[in-house]
Amino acid sequence: MKYLSILVFFVFSASPGFSYSDCKEVGFVAIFDVEPGEEEKFEKGALKLAANVNALEPGTIFYAPYRGEGGKYYFMERYIDLAARKEHAQHPSILKIFESIISPTLATAPIVVSLDRLCD
Repeated sequence: MKYLSILVFFVFSASPGFSYSDCKEVGFVAIFDVEPGEEEKFEKGALKLAANVNALEPGTIFYAPYRGEGGKYYFMERYIDLAARKEHAQHPSILKIFESIISPTLATAPIVVSLDRLCD
């Protein structure tokens, strides 16, 4: 968990290419536990999913998959606001990729942690 915290900090605050900042911004970390032997299929699906999200969803600031240890994978997600995140969750192309490639490779249901941007 310590390494996840470091990764989240880096992706959400230190990445200079993604320095957009607005108090409406929301972030999410989605955690996936992949079945042993399904890693390659999951990774191909994850890369396809990320490419589609970044190409098709203008409200997305950052969306990228990361490999962890022991079959764990993480998606770091940043959106301009909650409405953009809701659009992401309902986008037909995204749902199709998720249901056909990602879901069949999972050992358990994904865990999604929502994050609110700190603002003054």
